[in-house]
Amino acid sequence: MKVKANLTVDDYWNYDKFIILTKPKLILKLIISLACMPICILALGIMLKLSIVYCIVITIIGGGIFDYIYMKLMKKKMDKNLNNKKGYICEHDFEISEAGFYKKNNVYEKLFTWNCIKYVTEDLKNIYIFTGKAYAEIIPKASFVSKDEAKNFFDLALENWDKNKKI
Repeated sequence: MKVKANLTVDDYWNYDKFIILTKPKLILKLIISLACMPICILALGIMLKLSIVYCIVITIIGGGIFDYIYMKLMKKKMDKNLNNKKGYICEHDFEISEAGFYKKNNVYEKLFTWNCIKYVTEDLKNIYIFTGKAYAEIIPKASFVSKDEAKNFFDLALENWDKNKKI
């Protein structure tokens, strides 16, 4: 089964969010990093002997603004990195066969045998075929003609991986 996909920055952004939200250690790091600024704002307000209500309001507003800016900066940095690398933001050909998972783009082509695939999963927007612990090939479901075709592609990948994975 074959599919052509034009990968975009948003596909990689969705992948990054998927990784962060499915790995407990990364969720904890994200929570800590997003909570640091509001906690600092609250501590500063208390040290300046401002009213507690004022401190809480400023913490919520300031923390929310900081967290929003932080996420925008992360996405902007990712955009810049992806646009400077060849083979990411371009058309990709993906194919599932008994032999493995095949990927081709304007920079390289590679066949990943099923016993080299770490796992196969999906979310609402993409199918992910993990070729490393934290690296996956992204296949946007929007690239398929229908939802059924995307489901068939995922089911075929999962079936082939399941029967050939290392035990």
